[in-house]
Amino acid sequence: MSIIEHHQEELDLSQTIHGFSKLIGFSKLSTHVYGRHHGEFSLIQIIEWLLTTKFLGRSLYRAQPNPRFTTRTVRNYLNDGRTNWQRLTCMIAQALIKYLHHFIDSRRRLTFILDDTLITRDTAKQTELLARTFDHDNGIYKKGFRALTLACSVQFDEHVFEILVVLLSHNRSSSNHTLMLLY
Repeated sequence: MSIIEHHQEELDLSQTIHGFSKLIGFSKLSTHVYGRHHGEFSLIQIIEWLLTTKFLGRSLYRAQPNPRFTTRTVRNYLNDGRTNWQRLTCMIAQALIKYLHHFIDSRRRLTFILDDTLITRDTAKQTELLARTFDHDNGIYKKGFRALTLACSVQFDEHVFEILVVLLSHNRSSSNHTLMLLY
């Protein structure tokens, strides 16, 4: 593959991701999640650049430099505590489901799947936020975490669209109750 073809492929991918962000109304969604940011660039530009970089199979260290911001700026945005990434993920999924709903055959039903998976860590001794959780299959308590997963699927289709994964735990190892960890 020549350099020109590779550059054209990167431009096509960037345009596709930009079209996707317009389709779901990402600019409106980001104001609900992050609010107004007064700077030279927006959260939309950073997310579009990040998605383009990841779909090209590059890490942040090997990414093509952007003239508007650096990779350090991207890391600062990703680590910013004011951004509610969980809410943004749910709002993007809601916009996608609204868009795809028109293309689903009326004889099929849209299904939401809620699963609480037990992640056991029986041999772990000093894992952070490890808790005793109840295993409903065996009827005993085990050391570990719970992962609450929300997914979407269409009836009679083997494709599952994972929307949200939340790790549930508690900070006291003697407690039997689980609390939200990632809020």
